[in-house]
Amino acid sequence: MTIFHRPENGFRCMGLALVCGTFWSIACSGQTREGRIPLYPKDVPAKIAFLRAWFLRSQLPCWMVHFLPGGKKLAILGPDGPLIISAGSVGVGRSLGSPPTGWRLKRPQIYGAVSSDGRYLATVILQRPRRAGYGSRQAIAIWDIVKRKPLSLLIPPDTVTSLSVPVFSRDGRILAAGCQIVDRGPQVLIWNVHSGKLLCQLHGSRGSLSGYVPQGLAFLPNHRLVESEGGWLLSWDYQNGHLCFDVQVCHDDVELGPIAVLAKRRQIACGWLGGEPQPTISLCNSNTGLPIRTINVTVPGKQIRFRYMGVWGIQAVENGDALALAVTNPFSSMPGRIVILNIGSCRVVASSRRVVGGCYRLSVAPKGDILASGGFLGVRLWSLQGVVQPK
Repeated sequence: MTIFHRPENGFRCMGLALVCGTFWSIACSGQTREGRIPLYPKDVPAKIAFLRAWFLRSQLPCWMVHFLPGGKKLAILGPDGPLIISAGSVGVGRSLGSPPTGWRLKRPQIYGAVSSDGRYLATVILQRPRRAGYGSRQAIAIWDIVKRKPLSLLIPPDTVTSLSVPVFSRDGRILAAGCQIVDRGPQVLIWNVHSGKLLCQLHGSRGSLSGYVPQGLAFLPNHRLVESEGGWLLSWDYQNGHLCFDVQVCHDDVELGPIAVLAKRRQIACGWLGGEPQPTISLCNSNTGLPIRTINVTVPGKQIRFRYMGVWGIQAVENGDALALAVTNPFSSMPGRIVILNIGSCRVVASSRRVVGGCYRLSVAPKGDILASGGFLGVRLWSLQGVVQPK
């Protein structure tokens, strides 16, 4: 699939108006098997709302944040491991304990997941000492949030060099995680949470040709799993290992990042980890994987313009038909931003001002009125009241 890029706003000569207009009509869409993919938005709103934020836990790096059922508590991952903190105070929080003997936390700890019932938490840990030639062995540690102690250890095969993006199934019984295997490329591992048994290994049709580590995983209805790998979107039936689709969403210079499932729309939202002058996401059909829309995240005003930044966090706000995006550049000191995007109009309806310390992971409260973000300077809470209108 080929996607033409939107040209930057550098044409200022009136004599090129006709040429620019012709090129612009071509640049706003890409060719796929379904035809042209419209590139949105075609215009930028004059005004947007600014989000109000307050610190919940400052001066502590936090790379994962997740609201527990009820919206009164948050599960976070920091340098000291998983913590449970109250969403209404700035207390120290309760630790879930240390990793099993002989293992240590991976730092920075950017990969973690919480089950939908708020019972279990999963994160990537490393073994001591390092293995010769392969580095430290990695595994998935499961914590029991209710009992506040480690529950089990999910150990991958010896040939696995790295693990990423663990995610629980909707019933909390199955856990999937992306990995990179020596001479076999990226794959997805499926475990039984309670027994710790490795159920299967899923891989795409390209095998070891891709050097990317999966950056996005999500469970779909009917025993399906979707994964972002490089510029491709893959889906399997994890019960029988059948590959449902393997579709290229963007060009080879762009890596797809986190995934959000829009169940009511039967769509999948994928963030782009850079590669464009402006942050970009793609909306794809959840049944076929084919791209439907490519949206440039554009906000008005020179004071809040950002360039060459990726979407490293994405969360669906189902009751308001919107997406919350964490836009940042982890390889520079540039501040990040929180952006609220209306899916129907493909427009930014709200944005934060500069978020010093970046923002990497997001979580929306069950009521949809509060958004939590994690970054190098701690956890922030953002009010969504009056910004996202319930449907």
